[in-house]
Amino acid sequence: MVKKGDRIMIGGALLIVLVSFIVIRLMAVSGTKVIITQNGEVYGTYDLHQNQVIQVEADGGTNTVKIRDGSVSMTEASCPDQICVHTYPLSEGEPGAIVCLPHELIVEIKQFGK
Repeated sequence: MVKKGDRIMIGGALLIVLVSFIVIRLMAVSGTKVIITQNGEVYGTYDLHQNQVIQVEADGGTNTVKIRDGSVSMTEASCPDQICVHTYPLSEGEPGAIVCLPHELIVEIKQFGK
């Protein structure tokens, strides 16, 4: 038999889980975001639909990331090979990433939502 104290404890635990779920959903970031990672750590998260230019200072130089009209590109880099600058811009719904190996920089688009 389940005792009254056990019912109260189970009910309290369920209430905590429900409240936690609601808070997490309300605080969740929604929309399409540009995630810039440097040296394996998130440098910044930016809205794909807000035009802006981000300067990323790396140990060995600088990268310029441009978000414009729903796409993101690497417009400048001080690395020697310039592969990241010649990478095709990313848009929403397209898989892929822009990578600058010398500066250990990765630019990706991720969908967050409700």
